[in-house]
Amino acid sequence: MDLLIKFQTESEKVKAIAFHPTRPLIIVGLHDGEIQFWDYELKILLSKFKKHEGAVRGIDFHPTQPLFVSAGDDGLISIWNYKERKHLYYLEGHTDYIRTVQFHKEFPWIVSCSDDQTIRIWNWQNRTCISILTGHNHYVMCAAFHPNQDLLLSASLDNTIRIWDISGLRKKYFSIENSVNLNPQNFSVNISSPLSELQKDLFGTSDVELKFILEDHEQGVNWAAFHPHLPLLVSCSDDQDLKLWKITDSQVILIETLIGHTNNVCSVLFHPKEDLILSDSEDSTLRIWSLDKQINIKTFSRGDEAFWCLANHPTESLFAAGHDKGFIIFKLSKERPAYFHLERNILFVKNNSIMNYNMNAHSQTVIAKSAQKIDQKSLLGLHYNKFEKLMLLEFSDNFELIRLSANESNRGQRGSGGSCIWISRDKIGVLSQDNKIFFKNLQNHVTKTISLPDDVSTNTSKEIIHNLGKITRIFAAGFGMVLLRTDSKVYLLDIQQKKILSSISAKRIKQALWSDDMNYLALIGAFEIIICDKKLKQIVVISEKIRIKGYCWSKNNVFFYTTLHHFKYCLSNGDYGIIKSIEKCIYLVAVDNNIAFYFDRIDDGVKVMEFDPTEFALKSAIINNKMEDVVPLLRNKNVTSRAFIEYLTKHGHPDIALHFVQNEKTKFELALQCGEIQTALDSAKKIDHRIYWQNLAKEALKQGNVDIVENCHLRNENIYGLIFLYSITGDFDKLSKIPKIAEMKDDLLSHFQAALFLGSPEERIKSLVKSNQLNYAYLTAKTYGLTEEAEKIQALIEQKKKNVPDQFEPKSKELITTPRPILHQTNWPLLTVSRGITYSTFAKDNVIEDDKPQENIVIEGEWDIPELEENKTENQIQTNEPQENEDNDWIDGNEIDLLEITENIEKSIDSSQKSEKEIFVAPIHGKTSHESWIGSSNIPAEYVAAGHFKTAMDLLNSQIGIVNFNPMKNLFLSLFLSAHDSLQAFPNIIDINYENCDQITKKTFSSPFTIEKMKKLIQEALNLTTSGKFLESMKIFELILVQIPLMILNDPSEVNEVKKMIVLSKEYLSGLKLEQKRKELQNNPKRSLEMSCYFTHCNLQLNHLILSLRSAMLLSLKEKNHINALSFAKRILELGASKDLSDKARKVVVYCEKNQSNAYQLNYDERNPFVLCCYSFEPIYRGNDSVDCPYCGASYLPKYSNQLCNICQMSKIGMKDLKGLTLLKKI
Repeated sequence: MDLLIKFQTESEKVKAIAFHPTRPLIIVGLHDGEIQFWDYELKILLSKFKKHEGAVRGIDFHPTQPLFVSAGDDGLISIWNYKERKHLYYLEGHTDYIRTVQFHKEFPWIVSCSDDQTIRIWNWQNRTCISILTGHNHYVMCAAFHPNQDLLLSASLDNTIRIWDISGLRKKYFSIENSVNLNPQNFSVNISSPLSELQKDLFGTSDVELKFILEDHEQGVNWAAFHPHLPLLVSCSDDQDLKLWKITDSQVILIETLIGHTNNVCSVLFHPKEDLILSDSEDSTLRIWSLDKQINIKTFSRGDEAFWCLANHPTESLFAAGHDKGFIIFKLSKERPAYFHLERNILFVKNNSIMNYNMNAHSQTVIAKSAQKIDQKSLLGLHYNKFEKLMLLEFSDNFELIRLSANESNRGQRGSGGSCIWISRDKIGVLSQDNKIFFKNLQNHVTKTISLPDDVSTNTSKEIIHNLGKITRIFAAGFGMVLLRTDSKVYLLDIQQKKILSSISAKRIKQALWSDDMNYLALIGAFEIIICDKKLKQIVVISEKIRIKGYCWSKNNVFFYTTLHHFKYCLSNGDYGIIKSIEKCIYLVAVDNNIAFYFDRIDDGVKVMEFDPTEFALKSAIINNKMEDVVPLLRNKNVTSRAFIEYLTKHGHPDIALHFVQNEKTKFELALQCGEIQTALDSAKKIDHRIYWQNLAKEALKQGNVDIVENCHLRNENIYGLIFLYSITGDFDKLSKIPKIAEMKDDLLSHFQAALFLGSPEERIKSLVKSNQLNYAYLTAKTYGLTEEAEKIQALIEQKKKNVPDQFEPKSKELITTPRPILHQTNWPLLTVSRGITYSTFAKDNVIEDDKPQENIVIEGEWDIPELEENKTENQIQTNEPQENEDNDWIDGNEIDLLEITENIEKSIDSSQKSEKEIFVAPIHGKTSHESWIGSSNIPAEYVAAGHFKTAMDLLNSQIGIVNFNPMKNLFLSLFLSAHDSLQAFPNIIDINYENCDQITKKTFSSPFTIEKMKKLIQEALNLTTSGKFLESMKIFELILVQIPLMILNDPSEVNEVKKMIVLSKEYLSGLKLEQKRKELQNNPKRSLEMSCYFTHCNLQLNHLILSLRSAMLLSLKEKNHINALSFAKRILELGASKDLSDKARKVVVYCEKNQSNAYQLNYDERNPFVLCCYSFEPIYRGNDSVDCPYCGASYLPKYSNQLCNICQMSKIGMKDLKGLTLLKKI
């Protein structure tokens, strides 16, 4: 039995605490008058309530309404609505401190007790006190309703416990209600009757009768509680004892006095599900007692923190205790059952027997009985050996081996040790407390031992591992393999070679679960799941805010797991989602098709639950490219959710998603993505919006579909688009119609532009005249020799009394005309494309099957698939060209005549016999320089050079945790510009672009940030440091750290040089920042001296280290810390300083050896290795927790986790599972 703490907080002294009956909420009353409202699953503080003056000593939730009641030292009872987060009203009547309050489970009553020596029962609905119970002659410390009887108990410092019969009050309450309902005329009389009855209560007559008085305690009674099911009562007192009572109809019998506490016992209660009693005390202990044996079986201590209150969850095995510095929520044992899943069977323990649940028959049978009691609460796992038919039961500190035999009980072999697993068919691996793995045979004899880490080496070298850490558990990993779990990592150990093959960072892992084919491993923690491959390479990390309860693998490597509220899945590529919500906590065991097998917290064996597997089955098939599995699922299931459509599109299957979209706008977007221009045209016709026609025109132009581009521009009345289209395709017949259309629309600009492209001076003159540009019109007419037009325009100019432009003679008699295209461009030819299995399947669904041949079949429904019409050729289907018999060039073509199709088929057959010269072969699109640079590269600098800044930033974040890219902004731009050059060409010719790369291979790009430049910067920074220019030196070291991630290395030997540069820059920056901070603390000599001492432990070059030791020595002498000065002087002599400095150091040694004392006690121990926290500049000694910057490696205290690194100013502190900086170019 252990105290399994699920949640804890730090606050003022907690005097009252209560669980919500159905939701994961808890409310606590503090000694300073504050009420805190917590969600203990999410571990967040939801609200704070402040109304009471003084301590809050009593608190309780209403069983069904969103209400809670509180009371305290101010003598007031407060009713609150926690859903609306507001105070409703007070109940006033007590004249002293109120100790407890409680809602009745059925009636609208609240019971309260007070230091005014009374107990009051209130009707919280009409806000009146319906009864006052008197009789105690000292403070009443506790009052509570019986869970299912008309009884009430009270405990007082007058050394007594009183039990009251409230059946009369219940009858009276209902009689009042009935009289009000049956006789409305007497409403006022009956409502006022409780007030008159209260007067009777004050003089001793009441509807509540005193039934028993218990007087066995020697001092004041602090608490008493009814058993939830049995006729028992337990009480606790200042006499440090607990007393257990049995209640009968006529008397209450003292059963036993429980002795063990050493101070006042504050609270006590019964375990709702087990035969246990829990108590807490001012002696700082929480004790567990056996109800059967009446003895103390477990004690938990909080040091010097006294406990004050205790509460249990009404339906779950969950408890809460308030103490001096907050409260804890805990369990006494785990509720997760141990099981073993073997093919179609689930093995588990029940009632000292091993049960087998058959997943096919849905039945369970006993397959083995143990002669010894099996403690299921401490059972950690079951491991079955199918070869020897042996079951290995794993406990926390021992194991038991049971042979499966249902006929007779057998006494299994027991052995000591911690975690245990099967290593082979006849050997067991057992982990000991001293980091050793013992290998035992079936007779429990040790045959081999591996001592960790002394006997283990790495996979890459023969060196012995010394930082393996404490092994807390081992897991099976296949034949000859073992998984080792530490607090921060999981290692894969080869037993035969005694090698650590690989490792993965994983904190507080509870279980390791392999997939059926042993290709995937799930490492499960309380709130995190890490999915990795068999070499422990991480695939995905799933983080949950609520505890993970159950988990299993399916045959197709889908991982399933449950939280308290959801049933979820995770695919092998890292995609995960929710299958369904669940109403209770379940422990998942296995999944078979659409059935989940699980345990719950009710001990009734394996249960089943059906669910819809469509979502993850489709996603899994798509990821694995098993389209033959996708087809039947798509046929039989109605999967039309937007999320699934987006998933198909994201994974490169917009053509499949297109089959399920009903929304025309979404269908249009998907059709453009997968190049289905005809489908996009159909949707655009139904939507008929300007933007959609415009987007379709752009995509159709990219694909060379001239007819659809023309149609789109006509729909949008885009005259400029039509002018451009007809000009580039050479369709001057249609272009000649544009001026007339523009003239009708009074669009002079498009009129003039069309005239320019047509080379028609008459139309240009007409446009200029209409726009009142008479001078230009006159000059144009004269230039092109249109004398008659020129005279007319001249008359108009003179009529307006303006000057006619001067006459001129063109230098050249030949006029420039618009170039005419030699070939008229039509739709681009298309190649045959295979539609794939999915498209063909849906095509088959649309075929109308009939015994008789059918002609001109019209396909109904959403999909009009061209391939199904047997009388069409592939060429016609693909080109989408309009037919020659179209009546209108401005509208799409009509259906193709069957006779013409037949002729085209014959022509296509004949044309196949022609030479290959007439066959169109589409050119292969090559790679740009940018594409060659990035390819499959993981080097951030290549993405920056290619202009993919976002991808480069994502890489740097995943590799070294960079989150602040402001220092790198200018370097990004410089690197991009250094990779490109542009040469301006002649007018109307595009500029010539040049990339800084090998112009043949296009693969080699040179970064301006080279090793040589880094070395020069480092030397410059070191020289500045020697000169004492710390600020200038720090700027250069910071620049080095910013530039290194943007380097590209070609030689593997350069990688180690770069790593040394990062470490050197980090050491100097941390030391120089420390020294700058020290200079700001001249008024704090102790702190200044400490920081001077820390500076001497930075990994600096020898000359700089000697300078730091000299500074620390002189400062220590000045502040009379002679012991420290002596140490620094000796270090200077050991390092071989200059003669002058060595002479001074020897004098210091002589002086300090005579005066070995320190004026200040420093936080500095030179003999204990430490690293420096680069935020607080405090030492972190070996063995203490620390977090690091994933890039520069600077160390920090754990409280600075997730903050920006103070050294490199770019990476987030404490980020884990990063890939590491990649700079080496792959050859």
